[in-house]
Amino acid sequence: MSEAGPPDSDAAAARERGRAAYGRRAWREAYETWAPLERAGALSLEEQQLLATAAALTGRDADFLELLERLYQRHLAAGHSQRAARCGVWLVLRSFALGESGRANGWLSRVRRLVEAEAGGCAEEGYLLVPSVHRALATGDWSGAGDLAARAAQIGERFADVDLTALARNLQGGALLRQGQVDAGLALLDETMLAASSGELSPIITGLVYCSATRWCRDVYAFGRAREWTQVLASWCDAQPAPDSTLASPGSTCRSWMSTASPATSEAPCLPHPGCTSWGCISCMRCRPR
Repeated sequence: MSEAGPPDSDAAAARERGRAAYGRRAWREAYETWAPLERAGALSLEEQQLLATAAALTGRDADFLELLERLYQRHLAAGHSQRAARCGVWLVLRSFALGESGRANGWLSRVRRLVEAEAGGCAEEGYLLVPSVHRALATGDWSGAGDLAARAAQIGERFADVDLTALARNLQGGALLRQGQVDAGLALLDETMLAASSGELSPIITGLVYCSATRWCRDVYAFGRAREWTQVLASWCDAQPAPDSTLASPGSTCRSWMSTASPATSEAPCLPHPGCTSWGCISCMRCRPR
């Protein structure tokens, strides 16, 4: 049941404050402003989606998942099956990242049914390939991972989904690097990093692409490339109202790592936080010194 909300005039003013905060990338302020309104059922579908993003960007994983589950049901009730599928996609991806395989697989089945019912296909088909790409990477099937990522990128292009296209090409580039195709792999990473640094991508995908690309570069000792993109995106990280966002935390650490790393360094001076599941690179966003 929805909680009693503020008077309509107060709710309208709070909704506008939430939008203004979100527009400034003040994710915590946006979350704290909108959360009571969402519990009272006073947010639009779009605002609830932005609230879920703010929850993710401030490390509120449980809230993020719960918000998406409620948003999924609202979209289904409104007959928006594709939008419901998009919510389900993020429930799949985040649940897998948190190690909740049962929950992730349950949502995967639900979303697949929605996607299969979409005449003419949809971008969500491509997002559903991402867990398979990660599985192939984890098992050392670099060729298979690259093929799956290429398929996802093609779907992203077909449906003009810039987030999917960038995410898929980032994974494809990493798979090519693992196969020893360094020039081709770096070319794809450059393309996705350009999209991230120019503001074409959503905040979450920006963080994913940025940190995973610099990690791929580190793995093949392409320190110059990683340093270049770190400098380009430093302003993006610094623009987050720290400590407002999980995306703000890695900026100084990543720049510190890049300032000390060199091709002669056999190991990086910092490593991903063990067990960290924050938003950021494919597996980790927060780093700490060894």
